[in-house]
Amino acid sequence: MSIDLHLVSSPSTAGSLRRAIKDELLSGEVFCTMDIPELGPLANGIQRMKFLMIIYFLKIVRLSGFRLQEL
Repeated sequence: MSIDLHLVSSPSTAGSLRRAIKDELLSGEVFCTMDIPELGPLANGIQRMKFLMIIYFLKIVRLSGFRLQEL
């Protein structure tokens, strides 16, 4: 038995696909990577991980209201 895997990068898309599966319009499982492949280096996994960590760190700092000088 094989199961379709729907790999997406957006939580919104994942939710839509899960709904379609629940409504039996689609079969399989959904996995959301929470990644944006259009950004940053792709050829080197270590560089990509560092890039994403910086991006998410800056996003958390911005959302928290801190200024980088305060850290």
